[in-house]
Amino acid sequence: MIDPEDYKLHIFDLDDTLVNTSYSYTIAQESAIRDTFPQIPSDAITALLPVLKWMCRQFGSGNISEYMSAFLKSRPDLFAVDSDILELILDRYKCSFNTEFKCFNGAISYIQYLKKTDKKLALVSNGIVASQFEKLRTTGLDSFFPAPLCYISGAYPSNFKKPSPHMLEQACQYVGVSPPEVVFYGNSVGDILAGNLAGVTTVHFSESTPIPGDLPAIARPDYTIENWTELMDFKKG
Repeated sequence: MIDPEDYKLHIFDLDDTLVNTSYSYTIAQESAIRDTFPQIPSDAITALLPVLKWMCRQFGSGNISEYMSAFLKSRPDLFAVDSDILELILDRYKCSFNTEFKCFNGAISYIQYLKKTDKKLALVSNGIVASQFEKLRTTGLDSFFPAPLCYISGAYPSNFKKPSPHMLEQACQYVGVSPPEVVFYGNSVGDILAGNLAGVTTVHFSESTPIPGDLPAIARPDYTIENWTELMDFKKG
């Protein structure tokens, strides 16, 4: 088991590592469809939601207009496919999404523990800068991660996006630590690959996303945790 005391700098991914963003997507998608089409029976909406989630995966969660439009076009028998309907769905999605950010159980307690023990904290995340800072503000994580130590891919050329190690290397240089003094927590193969390429210790947070078993060594984590409470329980023991 990883011992947090062994590292001076603790770097975290944001989406589905600290913040349960997938939950936010699901709730916002369902709310948008139900609110826009109240005439459709609840059980019929429930049956349609897996298709919407599938469209989201194909187009990417950030391309909301594109995957919502494709979803509407997939069922012309149920939906009126026009720009006004799409805009209504997008407005309702965004209103719901911005209120549904939640941290995983134990995440805040673990970060508070690290802060009390004078560990340095940084954030390395792929995403749009404004959107990621909004998540930090909504969840209260902004009090732990000062802006100079938030490295978000939207502020960099696209080739510096994870799995590139660039943002992790920038965090290490800013704090003035070497890779053996650093641990990076992430939930995806891209996170772990970026961390390993940067030469830091990698921890896979598996509550949100399992890691495939047939990965090359460079993409395998040094440690895996099921949840944040597991680390707090380890320290108490």
